[in-house]
Amino acid sequence: MRRRRGHSPCVVGTVLPLAASVDCGKVWEKRNGRAFALTPALLRNGFLAAVILFAAAAAAGAYFSDAVGRFLEPSLDGLKEMARASRALAPGTREAVLAAGIFLKNLSVALILLAVGHILLALPALLVIATNGLMVGFMGVVLGQQGISPWAYVLGLAPHGVIELPALLLAAGYALSTAHLRLYGRDAPSVGRRMAFLLKVVLPMLAVAAAAEVYVTPHVLARVLR
Repeated sequence: MRRRRGHSPCVVGTVLPLAASVDCGKVWEKRNGRAFALTPALLRNGFLAAVILFAAAAAAGAYFSDAVGRFLEPSLDGLKEMARASRALAPGTREAVLAAGIFLKNLSVALILLAVGHILLALPALLVIATNGLMVGFMGVVLGQQGISPWAYVLGLAPHGVIELPALLLAAGYALSTAHLRLYGRDAPSVGRRMAFLLKVVLPMLAVAAAAEVYVTPHVLARVLR
């Protein structure tokens, strides 16, 4: 595959400059005579596909809340157990432990997405996207039944969600893009490159999001729910 002179596919037409920069150095190279190209445009399309799937799952979680509640029960039990364990700790330590737990939980999800999310036609990535979307939609219904308005729910998610969700959807989009390359017989990013994306892009975003969820979101909720 020959590159055109005058511009680089690494930077033209991308809306994800930070994510794209991680894969700009070698997005066009040769392996065994075959072209390897995870372009910013492909990564952007994977991210947008993940966003659309997430939104559809959130809508389904709200509409089919009864059935979804039974499906999500194990995940909800895990969150409740984390909250109960944190309450037994001293103030100060409690927040730090809870932030670390949230961070490690989300990091493990991102690691799964980038390590194996692309296999079996991206089935692991699709399951992760669907589960998280269903959770968001379902919790909106549950909180609404307790008198919390959709507006308050969105504001409660915003401080950490505006960072956490894009981070996880970027990882999912990367997995979908990798699956696309493999499906069409093109060389996909190596494990090393996928882990570099995790460390340089996703991990910092998840760290900030976990801190915001513990130290900022409760104060926002307290003001919203007055």
